[in-house]
Amino acid sequence: QSLAVLTAVIMLATGAFYGIVKPLDPPTRDLKLITKLMSFDIMELLGVASTQELREPDDEDQDDDDDQKEEEEEEEKEDEDKEDEQNRESEEDISASTITYDERDYTVYWVTALILFLLVLPFAIKYALRARRRRRIQGLDANNQAAFVYDFFLKRFKRLGFGKPDSATILEYAEQQEDFLLNFRGKGGTTFEELSDIYNRHLYSGTDVTPAEASQFMDVYNSFYKNAKEFLGNLKYSRKFWIL
Repeated sequence: QSLAVLTAVIMLATGAFYGIVKPLDPPTRDLKLITKLMSFDIMELLGVASTQELREPDDEDQDDDDDQKEEEEEEEKEDEDKEDEQNRESEEDISASTITYDERDYTVYWVTALILFLLVLPFAIKYALRARRRRRIQGLDANNQAAFVYDFFLKRFKRLGFGKPDSATILEYAEQQEDFLLNFRGKGGTTFEELSDIYNRHLYSGTDVTPAEASQFMDVYNSFYKNAKEFLGNLKYSRKFWIL
């Protein structure tokens, strides 16, 4: 049970991280400001510093004319660049309008699947433990099968509220709880009272349990959960599910 809880917590945390946290984490930029060399040229580009050239008075008129021509040429060039840029943008808009992106967010599906898995996991573990116990019983010899199954029934009947008193013998218990024990017959018709007779003889007389008698124990054992569900009803059985 501890391993199941630990596995569920790890899977839930992993699913929440990769399904929710990581997709929402915005990308960051490594600016590395400390590695920038703040030279005078870079300072000029950043607008922190500027240079100014001083000229002689005689050259000012000629320079003004040259400057005016240069400004006119620059304005014409800027107009041409703007027109070219507008044309490029219009072409990009036309081409971009034909592109579609199929982006789907599967986070909801992953989270839903994870929740369903966590809900089913405890029941799957419980049924796996029952199957392992059945395989273990089948691997025992006839005497140990009878002892294991009979002890199993005494524990389960006690949890159902019909336990054997310490003062009562095996046969006395079977007789006292006859009406209750009739609800737990095997598929082949074997009753718990018959099992009590076999086990009592083996326990006090030392006679070995035969393979045929061991199969009777397994017949009642294999029908136990079905019989318990019919005896308790669905609601009460769901409450007792984890202790049976």
